[in-house]
Amino acid sequence: MNSQDSRTAATRSAAVASDGGSTSKHRRATKAQRQEQIAEVTLKLVSKYGIHGATISRIAAAVGVSRAALYKSYPNREAMLEAALDRLIGRAPSWIAQSPGDNAYEHLISMGNQFGILGMSVFESFTQPWFQFAAAGSAAGLTQELAKRQLVFVQGFAVLVEQGKRDGSIREDVDSSLVAWSMMMWAWASDVARLIGLEQVMGTQIQIEIFKRMLGDIATREVGQ
Repeated sequence: MNSQDSRTAATRSAAVASDGGSTSKHRRATKAQRQEQIAEVTLKLVSKYGIHGATISRIAAAVGVSRAALYKSYPNREAMLEAALDRLIGRAPSWIAQSPGDNAYEHLISMGNQFGILGMSVFESFTQPWFQFAAAGSAAGLTQELAKRQLVFVQGFAVLVEQGKRDGSIREDVDSSLVAWSMMMWAWASDVARLIGLEQVMGTQIQIEIFKRMLGDIATREVGQ
């Protein structure tokens, strides 16, 4: 190999690594492992290039396999994108799990705190690809799939509010659905602020304080004191 070929090979290796792939040799992955790898790589490419920029060629290059090999794991590009979306949504439970509380109301407040604290640390891995999927339009029905998954979150928030009514931390006359949708819209607004660079101006504490004030009047008198 001459010096020009060496430089070309090095350039290709660097490009693959920058897109989340690997050029090192590994033992042959199982189908499930390969599917996870493809989904993760696709998600990173969506974050970096958008839905339309996450092409089969880029996915194959980043994974380190041929285009034909990709189709042994997924039937088409749409399936790869949907798997990437599933992987993205699957990261939300870890945020919820990091939000402890002695009762449902405190758990909700802790969720707001954690969401604010995470901030830019999850921008590239969650916020940015989330908006790419939201802006996908009719591409592979991804926006509709994202909407379905968001509804699951709203329903989960409503369940927590109902739990708070049972444990005495949230007033019984509170509209659970209204609270759940308020939380979701606050999260969307916070993500938009991150996306356009306003979070640094607004500050995490203001973001968290808005959340606390939003939920302040749903607590029972005993908890709110």
